Amino acid sequence: MRSPEETSALIAWIPQSYYTEESIGGRQYIAGVVDGLRWVLGQRQQAPITGRETEPPVTRATVAQEAYAAAEAISDGGASIRRPVERRYATGAEHALTWVTGSASFALPDNWQWPE
Repeated sequence: MRSPEETSALIAWIPQSYYTEESIGGRQYIAGVVDGLRWVLGQRQQAPITGRETEPPVTRATVAQEAYAAAEAISDGGASIRRPVERRYATGAEHALTWVTGSASFALPDNWQWPE
């Protein structure tokens, strides 16, 4: 999994302009990204998609399960987890969670100091 330092750096890197509805993916997408990353960092106990309460640190398996739940929620609007989830929010959370586990889900800045 990516380090807490790198994960925190991604949150800090997200430009404020991305928090608007007109941004790429919109406000809900960015909220999903940030909530997913903060959950992984232990800054929130409730998982972003399933809503399960978790104690930090979360494991790779737990992150992968939440990413899978996000993928399901994207396709069925949350019916599979019996909780309504906005698709753009679920997409942002899925991208963040798969990135944390090692996928290159984001276009990172050219000067990103960690290996991809």
